[in-house]
Amino acid sequence: MKKIGIVAGIVVAVVLLALIGAHFLLDANRYKPELESELSKVLGRSVTVGALDFSILSGSVSASDVAISDDPHFESRPFLQTKSLQVGAELIPLIFSHRLNVTGITIDNPEIVLLQAPSGDWNFSTLGTTTSPGKTASKPGSTPSNSGTSSSLDLSVNSVNINNGRLTVGHTGSSRKPLVLDSVSIVVKDFSSTSQFPFSLAAKVAGGGDIKLDGKAGPLHPADASMTPFNLTLKISGLDLAGSGLNSIAPDIAGILALNGTAASDGTTLKIDGHLTGDKLKLAKNGTAARIPVELDFNDQHALRKNSGVIERASLHIGKSEATLTGTYQEHGDVLSIKTNLAGSKMAATDLASLFPALGIVLPAGSSIQSGTLDVKLASDGPVDKLVTTGNLALANVRLGGFDLGQKMAAIESIAGIKRSPDMDVQAASTNVRAASEGIAAQDIQVVVVGFGSMTGNGTISPANTLDFKMNANVQAAQVSQLVGNLTVPFTVEGPSSNPVFRPDVNAIAKTQLKKVETKALGGILNNFLGGKKP
Repeated sequence: MKKIGIVAGIVVAVVLLALIGAHFLLDANRYKPELESELSKVLGRSVTVGALDFSILSGSVSASDVAISDDPHFESRPFLQTKSLQVGAELIPLIFSHRLNVTGITIDNPEIVLLQAPSGDWNFSTLGTTTSPGKTASKPGSTPSNSGTSSSLDLSVNSVNINNGRLTVGHTGSSRKPLVLDSVSIVVKDFSSTSQFPFSLAAKVAGGGDIKLDGKAGPLHPADASMTPFNLTLKISGLDLAGSGLNSIAPDIAGILALNGTAASDGTTLKIDGHLTGDKLKLAKNGTAARIPVELDFNDQHALRKNSGVIERASLHIGKSEATLTGTYQEHGDVLSIKTNLAGSKMAATDLASLFPALGIVLPAGSSIQSGTLDVKLASDGPVDKLVTTGNLALANVRLGGFDLGQKMAAIESIAGIKRSPDMDVQAASTNVRAASEGIAAQDIQVVVVGFGSMTGNGTISPANTLDFKMNANVQAAQVSQLVGNLTVPFTVEGPSSNPVFRPDVNAIAKTQLKKVETKALGGILNNFLGGKKP
């Protein structure tokens, strides 16, 4: 037993001496040409590596100034570049067989650029798909084929770690601001080109926001890496649309978004189930931040290469109110076009009023929506920055607090017998609307006001919230002769929506009512003459 112990001690000593001696004898840079060649073959891109340093104690090779070239169809700048890359390797094959079996790769502070062309191709689509003539790309960890160009290195990768990276995502030939992710951390485990492998990503969005992804990807698509299937869970929080530049297509839209959901791709179609929350939303050029958040539960099918999709099901929540949303969208260069339908029944008017600031809608100063319901049926079509929305709005039992219609109609108040009230109660109202960049047009307006009567007409609201309405009011004339009956009041509504000016057409009123008196009087005379008793 003692001899065995001595022999074992000698063996251990010999191995340790060999390893320590290798630290001084091995020149890591002798592997640089082979490493560059093997990486270039595996990735299908030109790979350059600076100085190499081998550490026997940590069993790793570190490299400085590493760069992977971009697809020549995109840009001349590198796809990836980093000042520091560390490769963990199995020591025994490296020392005795000069074979490099990589157990892990760590890349610190890299700069990575992802670009998509109008065709839908990505600059990483060809990564790992190009091999040397006569040689087939081998599975990581396997021995390369002897056919074609051979190499003394046997490259395998069990894990990849990217720390504190910077990732830029953009589109070629586009004026859109690219999305920039900072503090990017990516972890890939048990990588295999022929099976699924787990991965995770965490990053901060430049301009505001955090992103976290966890899932599995693979097997790698043999011809296009961007078509590799995957499934994942995603969490996005505090995403500032304006700060990040994601609103470049529609700069009038702003707000803070949060998204929780799952996504799965078969390589061509991405299916997303998610819950989206929009806070402090601004939805129009002259809009301001909404007072309450808007939430959306949705199913979306997105065609990855065409950048188009179908919103299969979406429930829009504003406060306690709910509406359904369906539609399609299509990206054309810098233009995103949508075609959607929105429908909601008996939605709380107070909830919808909370979105008025975001939509740039201004109520008369000092007034507010205090109660009532709203039915909505709207269709939107066109580019998001020049969207045209048409449809119907119907209100019921809406109280506009702080708005005295009698005071606004003071010119006919004494004639019509309108009772002044600090609030305006709308029993029912409906209109057909068209909203576009040039403003809002309301047609076939029908309004019934409690204690007043009914109103009909048409009008427009400019983008600056200037009103131009031509209306007719039919009010009960409580203080005039029975010959007059109901009083018809033509009037206009003009000026800013914050201080609308009601101008009744007094001359038209007089002429209309005089005609009524004459008609009724003449009718009475004829009736007495023709059908009455003779004296």
